[in-house]
Amino acid sequence: MRHRGVWALLCLMLAVTLLTGCSGMSVSESAGNATQTVWAGQTDDDAGDIQDFDEDDLNSAYSASSSTVIQLSGSTASISGGGAAISGNVVTITRRGTYILSGNFDGSVIVDAADALVRLVLENVSVQSSDGPAIWVKAADKTVVILPAGTTNTLKDTEDYTATGDDAPGAALYSQEDLTINGSGTLEINANYNDAVTSEDDLKITDATLSVTSVDDGLIGRDLLALQRCTVNIICDGDGMKTTYDTDTQKGQARLYSGSYTIVAGADGIQSANTLTVSDGFYEIHTGGGSINSSTAGNVGQFGGFGMWQQNSSETEDGQSAKGLKATQGIQVKAGEYTLDCSDDAVHSNGYIKISGGSFEISSGDDGIHADSSLEISDGVIQISQSYEGLESAQITISDGNISVQASDDGLNIAGGKDSSSINGRPGQNSFASGNDQKLTISGGYLVVDASGDGLDANGSVYISGGTVIVYGPTDSGNGTIDYDGVFVITGGMLIGTGSADMAQNVSAGTTQNTVLITLSTPAVSNTVFSVQDAEGNEVATVAPPKQYQTILLSTPGLQSDKSYTVYTGGSSTAPSLDGVYEGGLYTGGSSAATFIQSSIVTTAGKGFGINGANMLDGDIPGNAGGGR
Repeated sequence: MRHRGVWALLCLMLAVTLLTGCSGMSVSESAGNATQTVWAGQTDDDAGDIQDFDEDDLNSAYSASSSTVIQLSGSTASISGGGAAISGNVVTITRRGTYILSGNFDGSVIVDAADALVRLVLENVSVQSSDGPAIWVKAADKTVVILPAGTTNTLKDTEDYTATGDDAPGAALYSQEDLTINGSGTLEINANYNDAVTSEDDLKITDATLSVTSVDDGLIGRDLLALQRCTVNIICDGDGMKTTYDTDTQKGQARLYSGSYTIVAGADGIQSANTLTVSDGFYEIHTGGGSINSSTAGNVGQFGGFGMWQQNSSETEDGQSAKGLKATQGIQVKAGEYTLDCSDDAVHSNGYIKISGGSFEISSGDDGIHADSSLEISDGVIQISQSYEGLESAQITISDGNISVQASDDGLNIAGGKDSSSINGRPGQNSFASGNDQKLTISGGYLVVDASGDGLDANGSVYISGGTVIVYGPTDSGNGTIDYDGVFVITGGMLIGTGSADMAQNVSAGTTQNTVLITLSTPAVSNTVFSVQDAEGNEVATVAPPKQYQTILLSTPGLQSDKSYTVYTGGSSTAPSLDGVYEGGLYTGGSSAATFIQSSIVTTAGKGFGINGANMLDGDIPGNAGGGR
């Protein structure tokens, strides 16, 4: 796949930002030729001995007196020391050792030293190859490319390679064995044939600064991709960074410990064939032209809306997609800052996703965060400003965190929901775990949803025992603030939901916290304040929904049994507003819209609509509100 027309313009627009936007993120400490880079904000536990990096990976010290020195010039080279030779415009290294390269070279550097540790020190090197990789590791135990502090090095290949076939190289820096890049210098790679950096085994990068442009993928570690304390800028037509080994559960993992990463990719930003673990760092990822390049920009088909990347399919026949963070088995995010602007899912796993920290700013042309089997959020700040569906999985568990969702369809979607756009034929639809465990569980945190479709949509059940949940649901008659098939049980926390009336559902039997579904006689326009108050004028909830609504679903410890309440609309509050909710202050100027007595745990007020029963009178109890459309 290529996006040359679109990306040529995009690259020009973003090139300056990519090359300068991450300055000042690290500091260096130098002693002779040894350089140690300590990433700002990195803990002592992360600063050195991380499981994926051994002593050889971390050692960037070298001595010129004990190394072979290779001075490159034009299409030739002068060599001082053993283990290297030049033939034509190819320098070949054949044994263990440290090799210091400098100068400009029109040719290739080949490492062919079976079972040996080879260290290539690039001291302001420029290598441009006309028929293959600039650096090609054919055989070694491990090759370590060292970028000394203060150096800028360049590798460039051409559009055509002489070597072809299954074992042929496919990257400007290509290794058939383990490859490590370290040191605090800079490496610029211009890949014109295929990929920029590929290791057919492990690819590890520590401390270095890489600036990559590629006609296909940026960085590939087949068996392992591990990075720490790096600054990486990538512009590519394919995937930004990825692993490819998918037949061994112990291989194909990607682990990013820290660093700063800016990726503009035609396909996925960071992709793992196994699991992706991100411990910390700064990530700015732009894929597939960004969320603006969703299906709304072209032929949307009968289902309309978002999520139809690449000619109305979120994934092509060859498995390519335009997701931000993507993994086959699972994704775990522990900390970090993420700005994700993606035409496809911003965060996607075919298995699980676990988020225990970090700050996310997400704009997606499809799902904000999607996991086929389970999504767990236990901390962090997640702001989804644009999505087709915000959070989607067979199981969603929220125990803490601050989450804000804007969705053109469903806000939170369990197992694809029940609407045709989500599971019954949407182009590029996702797969989900089957069985009776499809559920949304919220025990803590703060969640705000603004959805044009269903606010909380469950092809299963919903359980809320804590936290704050605010849902601004649909204005149309075909969706509801909540939509579930099994049960919707509330035992604690606070739920405030508003939306249209025709498909409104109340919570179900099993709820132990007082809950009321209020239906207004006519819809209230956007930003109309409502206030629920007891007979003494004590406010239970005062809210100004940002869009039209006719139903109010309220569950809070403030609702007391056998007590009378009045629902006022209009007016104003002197309190400050957070996400439309006023706390404290004084509400005045409204008019009575409904009254009710909280005579049962689950109560209705006003003229009832929705699938719980038509024309329900004040105080009617709907019973089990299960059953969807």
